[in-house]
Amino acid sequence: NLVLVGTLNLSTSAGSDKQFRYIENLDKCERLHVLNLSNNRIERIEKLEKLCQLRELHLSSNRIRKIEGLEHMTNLQVLNLAFNNIEHLPVWIAKKLRSLHTINLQRNKISSLHEITKLKPLKNLTSLSLAENPISSLPHYHLFLIFHLRSLEMLDGQPISPQEREQAHQRFHMEEVERLEQELELRAEETAQLQRERTTALEELERRETLNQNLRQQHQEQQRSREELRRELDTKSELVGNVVFTVINLSVNRVDHFVLQHNYFGLFYLHNMTSGKKSNKYNTFL
Repeated sequence: NLVLVGTLNLSTSAGSDKQFRYIENLDKCERLHVLNLSNNRIERIEKLEKLCQLRELHLSSNRIRKIEGLEHMTNLQVLNLAFNNIEHLPVWIAKKLRSLHTINLQRNKISSLHEITKLKPLKNLTSLSLAENPISSLPHYHLFLIFHLRSLEMLDGQPISPQEREQAHQRFHMEEVERLEQELELRAEETAQLQRERTTALEELERRETLNQNLRQQHQEQQRSREELRRELDTKSELVGNVVFTVINLSVNRVDHFVLQHNYFGLFYLHNMTSGKKSNKYNTFL
């Protein structure tokens, strides 16, 4: 039952024709504490997401070029990646793998001391192996690691003596002070730059606020102008309506007066015609 397995050894002998090329089919091993996949042909660290309880991972003597796929292993204490092709350490290694106390990177391709400084936050790191890397041939390699990785007790399989710690302190103390001073100067420049950017941003914000206030005032003035124009148009429309109404009334009155006169004289004429008489007044009128 893979669910109950605590230790799994899948390492092979050198030259075996049954070597693994891929890491797979380990999803059910959720309680696994120790996994050994050394002496295989694995090129990539992958498919270990379910192994959150893993304490030791051995992947020595493979073909691995990159440390990856381990970000979730917060309980990992021992990482053995000796005899691979690794050139760089990931920037997250000390942040994600805080429980590490033993790292074996013997005979890889690490060539820069800067890569090792990425391990400085690992306060529990007591054993580190970097022998047979290009970095191991650099001057003061040994003292540099002792000075920067203060928690180390074993380096390349050898215990660190108090005398070596003192030598490392004497050799790199002033350099470290200078480095810190340079870092402080850099931080001061960054702070000053941030302050300038903040001042510029505040000025821009104030300028935009003034612009917005002016726009609001213009909008309010436009609204007032529209209201005044609307009232003026309403007044003129009312006056025009009154004038038109008056003209129509006058026109209607004149038409009614003419019709009444016309009807009156028409009736008077018919009356005289039917009576056979013509009024002198009527004739005179005509």
